[in-house]
Formats: sequence, C-alpha cells, structure tokens
Amino acid sequence: MISLKERSKIIQELISAHGKVEIEDLASRFGISKVTVNRDLNRLVDKGIVLRTRGGAIGVNIVRNESYFFQRMGKNWDKKRLISNKALEFIKIGDSIFLDSSTTVYALSNEIRRSTLSNITILTNQMRIVLDFEIEPNYTTILTGGKLRIGTFSLVGPVTELFLKTVSVDKAFLSVRGIDNNGTLFDPDLEELAVKKHAIEASKEVNVLVDSTKLGKTSLVQLTNIDNITRIITDEGAPEELLKKYQDHKIEIIVA
Repeated sequence: MISLKERSKIIQELISAHGKVEIEDLASRFGISKVTVNRDLNRLVDKGIVLRTRGGAIGVNIVRNESYFFQRMGKNWDKKRLISNKALEFIKIGDSIFLDSSTTVYALSNEIRRSTLSNITILTNQMRIVLDFEIEPNYTTILTGGKLRIGTFSLVGPVTELFLKTVSVDKAFLSVRGIDNNGTLFDPDLEELAVKKHAIEASKEVNVLVDSTKLGKTSLVQLTNIDNITRIITDEGAPEELLKKYQDHKIEIIVA
C-alpha cells in the first residue's frame, strides 16, 4: 500500500494538474477505503493546503482566484482553522445555531461536518454552507432567503432580515471586520451588518470569531457593543492588554 506521505504528495500533484480531486477516484487509485481518503484530505486541510468540497477537495491557491469569497478564505487561513476548531467546542448535540456568511464561520461549518455532532439545526445566509451540508443526514440546514450577493455566496436584504425576526436560536457564530479598543464591533458592509444585528437579537448566546489582526481595529459602520455578545474566540496573536480590556465587560475570552 502507498504510504500516507506518498498519497499526500500525489493528491497535491493531482490538484495542481486538475484543480480538484474526488474521494471515489482517490480510493480507487490508491486501493484504500473512502474513510481513509477522507482522513488524508482532512490532514491536508489542517495544513492549509486544500479546502474540502462536496465529494472531494480543491487547492487553497486555486480557490483564491475564484471569487471574492475564496480570496478572503485564503487570508489568515491558519488562524481561521484554529479559531473554528475551538469554536466547535461550544456546539452541543441538539443545538440550533446561526452561522453568518463570513469565511471564518465557513471554516467552522467545515469543522462541524467533520465532527461527531448530530441533531444540529443550522440557520445561515451563506449558500455555500447549505450546499456543503446537502448530503449530511445528521443536520437540518435552513437558508434564510434574500438577495444574492455576487462573489460572496451570501443572502442579504429585507427578506433575510424578516426571516431572522421570526426565529430564535440557541447560539450565533459571527465574525466582524474589527473590534476597537473600547469594545465596539465594526463591519464595512451595511447589508451584512443588518443581518448580523438581527442574528444577535435572535440568539440566546453570541459567539464572535475574529483573528488577532482585527483586534484594536475599526471599519465603516458600528455593529454593536461588546456587552451584547457572550464570548470572543481569537488566536494567540491577540494583545493581552486588549483582551483584558474586553474582559472588563464581563464577557468570555477564548484564545485558540
């Protein structure tokens, strides 16, 4: 049998040549089970080399050129993976959750799919998430509806906002473009910001997933104050003095 190291090399060569790989093709090529192929691909995901797709994987460098969404996906990918892996610990069997359209939260959706969680209801305005969960029997996925934003795969606008006004979920997982020194959360897009506002109001617990490069920063529009969220999940690059300021607001700070 071909070793793990050799399989990983071949998988990367195939992605470089063809843009993607399929689980069934790899299982046949290597003479191994689909479960083993999944493990191989997940190891490459952990290294930031590939991104999972339905039935296979594509290269990170390839998707960076595909759309604005995937361009953002590749930025600070290692941090997003660490943060999303830690955020997974706050999701329990039977939870109803809202996932926003950010790339950091999309990374969390990948972690959910790889986990042993079940009986999860996922509400989202991110079309990629719904498509990824299409064949997953252990989850109920609900798309908000709304106006499609080209290049981001997200739904926004009055229909999206109206939907969120009618629901209640256990937990929301959001990302923002910045949190300033005083604990104000910012985002640059008015339509996405409106969706996040309604998601916060609809959720019993609000988790903000943000990498350390966004702490101490501002953006175009204020979303909310840190007092209205439950916890911040960030990476070890976060300045300690800034995290202490945030903790003064009696919220939980988790460093991945």
